[in-house]
Amino acid sequence: MRPPCMALGLVLLRPLVPFLEGFSTLAVLGAGLAWGAISLSKSPAAVLGLVTETRSRGPLTEYSLGMVVVFDVLVLLVFSVCLALGGSLMDPEQALSLDQLRALGHELLASTAAGTTLGLLVAAWLWAVRGERLLSIVVLSYAATAFCRYFHYDTLLVFMLAGFVVQNVSRQGRALVHTVEQVSSGVMVLFFATAGASLDVDALRASWVAALALVGLRMGLTWVGCQLGHRWAKDPAPVRAYGHLALIPQAGVTFGLLSVMAVQLPAPVGTGLAGLGIALVAVNQLLGPVLFKWGLARAGELGTAPPPAEPAAE
Repeated sequence: MRPPCMALGLVLLRPLVPFLEGFSTLAVLGAGLAWGAISLSKSPAAVLGLVTETRSRGPLTEYSLGMVVVFDVLVLLVFSVCLALGGSLMDPEQALSLDQLRALGHELLASTAAGTTLGLLVAAWLWAVRGERLLSIVVLSYAATAFCRYFHYDTLLVFMLAGFVVQNVSRQGRALVHTVEQVSSGVMVLFFATAGASLDVDALRASWVAALALVGLRMGLTWVGCQLGHRWAKDPAPVRAYGHLALIPQAGVTFGLLSVMAVQLPAPVGTGLAGLGIALVAVNQLLGPVLFKWGLARAGELGTAPPPAEPAAE
């Protein structure tokens, strides 16, 4: 439901987005499908950080933690399909055929298998090796990236599933997080420096009205979708009232999807939507945690979890 609705929203807002001028309605609809798929991404780190900081516990907290993780895995599959469909709509010469759909399905299944295998290998390596873990993870990451490029696997899906396996199947999740955090700051500096260098400030300035409208459209569709799901699942009242607020923040995998879209879609649509997307993520990441904390307070779940146990004195 979300990707088609966001695509229609982008079509209606086309007069307010300069880099969409000259493209047909069908082409804009195709770009909007990929854009709509990215709007499904969430920010598990923001939700988990807020829950930990406020020591929240209750049905709303449990719902929020589960849903943001599910969406961050689901968005990779939906994005792959929507990007293929969007590319075929933007370029009629690359019409999506049954063979291409079969190849896409093979790529997703193979990426899932590769990510699971990589996660098991990383878990075994972290269990067996106690020293130089950072160097090992860096080397393994480069090797896995080269492997994915050679076999045309979805790199984002492979690495996300690998992390999921290490965290949930083995006992090496904390070791992996600690190792990755040692280099994450440097990686994020390079990523955001590159993203900032590619931002078209003039285009953003000219399309800020459309950006705010898309933020509002995403929030509205999130609320509608959650209300339909809550009624079907018969969720408790706090979840029905405030569950959608946990799904507003965006970060993490969203930036990776935007970078892929910038390369895969024709210029200037790909780069323009990626720049616009970074601005929207910033707005969602500023508003989302504030709204989610307000929802936790209204649900009466702030400060209800027991404080962390103090380490035993030697």
